Amino acid sequence: MSAQPPPAPRLSIDNTYKTLRCGAFAHEFAHPHLLMRALVVPIAYLPSTMQGRPSTYEDGKKLAFLGDSVLKTVMATSWALTEGQDSLFWTTHFDNGLAKDSFLARIGDAIKISHYLVAADGDRMTPDFWENPPLNPNNNPKQKSKVVNEKNKPIPSAAEAVIGAIWSDCLMSEPKREPAERVKAFLWELRMRWPRDEEGREELVGLIENTEELTKEKNEKNMGVQGAGKGKEQGVTPGGS
Repeated sequence: MSAQPPPAPRLSIDNTYKTLRCGAFAHEFAHPHLLMRALVVPIAYLPSTMQGRPSTYEDGKKLAFLGDSVLKTVMATSWALTEGQDSLFWTTHFDNGLAKDSFLARIGDAIKISHYLVAADGDRMTPDFWENPPLNPNNNPKQKSKVVNEKNKPIPSAAEAVIGAIWSDCLMSEPKREPAERVKAFLWELRMRWPRDEEGREELVGLIENTEELTKEKNEKNMGVQGAGKGKEQGVTPGGS
């Protein structure tokens, strides 16, 4: 049984988007608009019934793309400099672990990033909406079910976008700050640490297994809610024939 890692600290962002805190990590944004943009959810990531709305704000999709690359670069650097870790080790712990949307979704849930998200059309949904977006709110038989965060992507995308925002802010600041070190410090507080020894590997594996278990439970719960909704609509009661 893998060791269970301690929980990640909660994210804290001030109203001016100048200060981001997470545990012992703090970043003062010289360009607050980057953090603000990182927290704007693209219209494309909203449930299908909300598609087609006009975008009022620039969303964080580009920053998320950057953040995805930054995460890979930072982790790959540590992997390349650690002896005894082959390509299979990388695939197992990064491609099938740290880089998965399901993993980033659980990290985003843990730090409560949903409390700061806003849709690109300006709507501020409740945290529960982002954490449990409606799979098929109108019970439309033609609409395919979507699995919580992993398919709709608002939370994992926002987590990547925040990483991208920190990186960009460091490069745009005068004097420039070291972006890799700032991002590594942030990831460290999120418990996203590349393992350099067996103890670190066990901690990472424990975190990956824990997030996979939570993802499975959450998806089963939401699919159950959807199934119950369809049954109710068709006049079927639980346990009935």
